[in-house]
Amino acid sequence: MSSTPLGSTVLGYPRIGPDRELKRAVERYWAGTATAAELAKTAEALRAQTWTELAAAGLGSVPGNTFSYYDQVLDAALVVGAVPERCDLLIAADSAVFGQPEIKLGVIPGIGGSQRLTRAVGKAKAMDLCLTGRTMDAVEAERAGLVSRLVPAADLLTEALRVAATIAAMSTPAAIMAKEAVNRSFETSLAEGVRFERRLFHATFATADQKEGMAAFLEKRPPVFRRD
Repeated sequence: MSSTPLGSTVLGYPRIGPDRELKRAVERYWAGTATAAELAKTAEALRAQTWTELAAAGLGSVPGNTFSYYDQVLDAALVVGAVPERCDLLIAADSAVFGQPEIKLGVIPGIGGSQRLTRAVGKAKAMDLCLTGRTMDAVEAERAGLVSRLVPAADLLTEALRVAATIAAMSTPAAIMAKEAVNRSFETSLAEGVRFERRLFHATFATADQKEGMAAFLEKRPPVFRRD
């Protein structure tokens, strides 16, 4: 599965022109009129152009991970992995598009896309995307259950950081167990999944965070988790 946000900002620096150029390059790749090498060349050129323009603006010392946007778009466009289906929680810009375009190149998903996508959106939707190579917009992706929530493109990073901060403020042992319980549901029967969940639920009562959380609830105050 590939996903492409159609707008970004680097340290508040608008990248609308380059983003549109990259979008067109991705669309040519999906349509089979451009090769992976051509797409990679375009992405690398835009990345280098960003460095040049930021340096001219006196921002040339920004860390390299500032440009992870271009790297992630390139990875997704080249279908190097079933990125959305492998996410625990996916927040998408309202301008994002998703697709499984491998069939247009005479191949099929080769890194788990057909398996994870089917588990995420069901057989009918997965068949549609894998057999036609079409893309779906962010609204359809959310409706299908592939996306957790949609936000305006300009608010994407802010919302992602807000959600990350919310999760980080929770009990770490409880968050780890919750993630394990949800992931187990994809790999076992309902009865076994419920037994696994119950064992983890009982285990939470051995943590200091469980005692703090329930005490805070009774005392009507925010909990202060130790996260250990």
